[in-house]
Amino acid sequence: MKITQQHYEKAYELGRRVFAKKMRPTDAKAELVATGMNASSASDLIYILKAMVLVNAYERSSAARAACLARYGHACSVCGFNFEETYGPIGKEFIHVHHLKEIALIAQAYHVDPIHDLRPVCPNCDAMLHQRKNHAYSINEIKGFLNPGS
Repeated sequence: MKITQQHYEKAYELGRRVFAKKMRPTDAKAELVATGMNASSASDLIYILKAMVLVNAYERSSAARAACLARYGHACSVCGFNFEETYGPIGKEFIHVHHLKEIALIAQAYHVDPIHDLRPVCPNCDAMLHQRKNHAYSINEIKGFLNPGS
């Protein structure tokens, strides 16, 4: 049986419930199997989507972001760009926060240390950090690509 968009949507909903401890993984698997999905695929999909929910929860941690920015400021750790210096008040405190450890590759829960695991980066540098598909570039690697004087 082909896994449909509806299966993915249902599995993501179930994965969120499993992550929130509102449902046991075995019950989530049973619900997917009841839709016609085979048991092995159902187990794999619940596990993967539960991990995605976990990643999203860590990526959107406002406390971790605030601690990172309190330590490192709002200038890009790669190129030094500061939105407030360039755009004035509308750029105040605007910056992305980049995970030095790729959560998707860890595949397990871990506590984000905002001082050791996060750095502020501008959107352009953030995009360049993720240009390599299997493993993000490091901040130092991207700094090495910068063309001084251009």
